[in-house]
Amino acid sequence: MKHMLNATLVLSLASGVAHATQHLRGSDTMAFITRDLIQTLNLGSGNDPLITPCPDTDALCYDGGGSGTGYTAACDARNTGQGMNPGSRPVNDGDQTCAHGHDLEFVVPQCEIARDGIAIMVNTEGNGDLQNINLTDIGNIFSCARDSGGTSIAQYWDQIPGSTNGHHLINKYTRDGVSGTTDVFAGRTHGLVDGTVTNFPGVGSPPNVFYWRDNFPGCVNTVYGDGATQTIGYLVANDPDAIGYAGLPAIQDGNYALAVCDNVNLDCSDPTAYVAPSIGTIEHGSYYYARPLFFARVQGYNGVDYTLPDDQATLYNAACDPDASCDFLADIVSRNNFFPAARCYNP
Repeated sequence: MKHMLNATLVLSLASGVAHATQHLRGSDTMAFITRDLIQTLNLGSGNDPLITPCPDTDALCYDGGGSGTGYTAACDARNTGQGMNPGSRPVNDGDQTCAHGHDLEFVVPQCEIARDGIAIMVNTEGNGDLQNINLTDIGNIFSCARDSGGTSIAQYWDQIPGSTNGHHLINKYTRDGVSGTTDVFAGRTHGLVDGTVTNFPGVGSPPNVFYWRDNFPGCVNTVYGDGATQTIGYLVANDPDAIGYAGLPAIQDGNYALAVCDNVNLDCSDPTAYVAPSIGTIEHGSYYYARPLFFARVQGYNGVDYTLPDDQATLYNAACDPDASCDFLADIVSRNNFFPAARCYNP
């Protein structure tokens, strides 16, 4: 039986609440870069509240928790106090419907502040010889696919081409359904059963936090809550039989990202067709799971004005000002292991 894991418990960390501080929700993948921006702009300590509570003197404290939590907070900004949110997926119809219901509207197009890739990670010790994986093997693993005879086709590592990990059960670690990472992963991943491509269902709008439990019961170990990106990296790094997906900040000693080939649409018989995440492959989008990262914000709607609170406006404008933000962001993006936004690449 698979389990629902809480990132806070796995890391054995304590959280604190600072009532004088505006706590922001949003993409867990973007936690490091958002906290770095908060600190750089003197808007707060940049603390991770799961490790060290933000002081009451902080104007902003970033909690993370998943893109869906940020969009849910921002769509009701007048009540939550949060009018902008980091997101690892774009605003969707459900987010916009929620905002309209509160006389608000998400500004589109959104501000892209960096680029990232979803890493398909395995353990260095258990799968050190595995370098490449195709799209349908990824899909079959994470959906616990069975053929028409009811036989599991991706349950053990010796069923995965290139793995030398033997007849060991594959342990799968996932983000939850409110995660923008899960939204992108599920939207791009396919299985292949008896020669037929099988698409993953969408996470829903609003997203279903129990996406994996409800669609693939008993198949995966889902990590819920704040700090999930780093938790998945830790779990994969310490489990020889593991595979997991998360944003690139999850890569650490003990795990590594596989090169991926979309064998649904490409000929993957040539090893060079497999592409790993790197600055070049994410810049040009040749890595299959490359994606943009956003700052979203709301504005007034239906004739009702709304003004973004000053501290949040400072954060948003510093990252999104088209005349200055690329130079400002360059070092921050780099030291947090992301890549420049499309607008910031030299032509």
